[in-house]
Amino acid sequence: MSSRVFAPGLLDGRVAVLSGSGPAIERELAELGARVVACDASEDEHEVDSFVDDVLEQHRRIDVLVNCSPGEDPRLGMEGTWLMTHAVATRAMIPDSRGGKVVTVTPEAPAVRAGLENLARVLSIEWARFGVKLNAISAGGQEETAWLAAFLASPAGDYFSGAVLGARP
Repeated sequence: MSSRVFAPGLLDGRVAVLSGSGPAIERELAELGARVVACDASEDEHEVDSFVDDVLEQHRRIDVLVNCSPGEDPRLGMEGTWLMTHAVATRAMIPDSRGGKVVTVTPEAPAVRAGLENLARVLSIEWARFGVKLNAISAGGQEETAWLAAFLASPAGDYFSGAVLGARP
């Protein structure tokens, strides 16, 4: 599937942060008009905070965060996803009750996948009062994952929070 399923310009004006490696997701979001700012996943809290502050200084907002968790290092998958999610939510989405969306693409490692899915479910309840919607994608192929990430970033994704979408490998 491709962005041709979605209306052109669907994400115009939205700022999306892509944490980790996800070229298909980056392409899909950009084709729909989002300003995509990509970064490598990190387990250094100060580095993550500095990155988020730089994005906010340049773009004044972050509407969507897509975490592409690395599968090779389970600790980095959990730690890096948490640090980026926390920094974006507490610096960009929760202040002023602006809200936003966080999409986490889980790796195949069962323990990390389960942990990240649980993180999305729990935080979706905790941060609902701030308008922050969190979901996880446990998808097979890159194109399916990219399409689901674009769907969740779109206005149609407003109806999802705490969900895990996709086919498990």
